[in-house]
Amino acid sequence: MSRYARKRENPPVKPVKRIEVSDKNRKGKLALIVILLALGVTLIAVSVTQMLTTPPGWETIQVSGDISESCAGDFVFLYLLGDGDKAANLEQREITQLYTQAAADAFRMFHEEKLFDGVHNVAYLNRHPNEEVEIPAALYAAFSLFEESGNRALYAAPLYREYVGLFMSEEDWAAKMYDPNQSQEQADYFREVLAFTTDENAVSLKLLGNNRVKLQVSEAYLQYAAEKEIAAFIDFYWMKNAFVADYLADAMIGSGYTKGTISSFDGFSRNLDGSDRSYELNIFNREKDNIFLAGAMSYSGVKSFVSLRNYPMSDLAVQLYYRWADGSYTSCHIDPADGLSKSAINDFTGYSRSLSCGEVLMSLYGIFVADALDMDAVENLPQKGVETVYCQNRGIITSDPAVKISGLYNKDGVSYTWLSTK
Repeated sequence: MSRYARKRENPPVKPVKRIEVSDKNRKGKLALIVILLALGVTLIAVSVTQMLTTPPGWETIQVSGDISESCAGDFVFLYLLGDGDKAANLEQREITQLYTQAAADAFRMFHEEKLFDGVHNVAYLNRHPNEEVEIPAALYAAFSLFEESGNRALYAAPLYREYVGLFMSEEDWAAKMYDPNQSQEQADYFREVLAFTTDENAVSLKLLGNNRVKLQVSEAYLQYAAEKEIAAFIDFYWMKNAFVADYLADAMIGSGYTKGTISSFDGFSRNLDGSDRSYELNIFNREKDNIFLAGAMSYSGVKSFVSLRNYPMSDLAVQLYYRWADGSYTSCHIDPADGLSKSAINDFTGYSRSLSCGEVLMSLYGIFVADALDMDAVENLPQKGVETVYCQNRGIITSDPAVKISGLYNKDGVSYTWLSTK
């Protein structure tokens, strides 16, 4: 934890002024409408024709046993049971067992603080710098994406703990102690840390092949870390659930379970369903203290979604955002070059038919974590396999010609329009 950190019991997320929810009537259909955490994924046109011990139809899959060492608490897993040859109750048992194991494995693998017997995870690497270590394949694949994209956000770990202290603060006076924009002491500390974290000669994760890595840390950085009680050199922080979502989705797909969707509270989702079944993505837009459900995007088929927001949509996001007394927000989206919280736009969603959540995130990172929106970069995303949907001037802008927008918000003098770029 941070140099100034204090424990905080049940820290509340300060609410936005208004969240509007669509009241559209889907007459003639038995519709299953589920808002999946921050993503707002909804499912439509689902019929349930028979009842068994476990009735066929859409069911939220829960892990069995103790959830304290599982990442399942960050996710909602919705699955269409009994749609194939297996009975719904048998399929539910099999999926539950698989999901329980995958969620526990992901929790241990990506954990940045706890060590587990036989698991060379992020915490293990931080405690064994300059040693060659064999790690799980999924963790190696995640590290590879950072290397391929040239993204050094992993190495900003010491700064992330400072931002957690800011986000856990109860009053502005306390939050300012952690903010490099408002505390000279903190700004000086950030400059010292950045001298190491931005230098590949001071810290770098070498990928050696065959799932073997070495976290190389210079002697000067090791000494500085010991003086400042820095325990972590690498950390996925807010990005972690992108890779966890991929791990969970791949576990399901690998076992043949593809009629579902997995979504995290912080905006990462994998739709496993390759059929033409219709889904919807709720599109939110923040205007100062107001959060509007601007509309809904219909789609079908396998998709990986990354929805980035500079404000919380869940109480689980308490360590990712802080709302100042003037209504402004500081978010977890840190530019690794200068250590400052940045977001070019309040809400930005990218998705892909062929790429994973981790790959989509790497494509969006430099666009979202910026001082201003680079429209040329946004317009080039479809060439990389990433489509986008976002709001500007109360217009919903979509790049994908295959999607449709419905349920446009129009109330109390506020209205949204659909502006397709195709």
